[in-house]
Amino acid sequence: MPTNTTLKSKTTSASPGPAVTVLGELAALPGMTVPELKTRYESLFGRSPTYCTHAYLVKHIAYRLQEIAYGGISEAAHLKMNALLQKHGMEKDGFPPKGAKGGKGAKNSHRQILHPGTVLRREWGGEMHEVRAENNGYVWQGKTYNSLSQVAGEITGTNWNGPRFFGLRASPKKALRGGNP
Repeated sequence: MPTNTTLKSKTTSASPGPAVTVLGELAALPGMTVPELKTRYESLFGRSPTYCTHAYLVKHIAYRLQEIAYGGISEAAHLKMNALLQKHGMEKDGFPPKGAKGGKGAKNSHRQILHPGTVLRREWGGEMHEVRAENNGYVWQGKTYNSLSQVAGEITGTNWNGPRFFGLRASPKKALRGGNP
């Protein structure tokens, strides 16, 4: 595999340019094993990968190779992006601050589609339960909860995926068959 210095080399008439080197390396990535990809990742990023799936490693290595060869986004773009993230209460990595409601990532992405005032109904144990979405969480029987999973747990007495319990997300088997929750 070419090293970082090979990728940064200038194009001359006697040798193929960085584009040829990068294209060849990109084409080879899918055929590499996970241990090979981990080694390449570590050489490019200077640390171990967060995840070790083949797809994750290929995607991130490919991006980094192109970033080294062709340049990343400009400093002005970085500043604008960070300002937008901060304006919307996000960390520089694009996630809510640690400890913030909703945790890290898209765990509560269903909140984006539930507008305040939306009422969810579910029958459980012969009783109809109603939950109202609010800006600060979900209200059930006069108490506000941070997540639908907390509400589902209160209703059932066991751990449940809240969006699945209320029919917002199909179970994996039904999703494969195209059925409803």
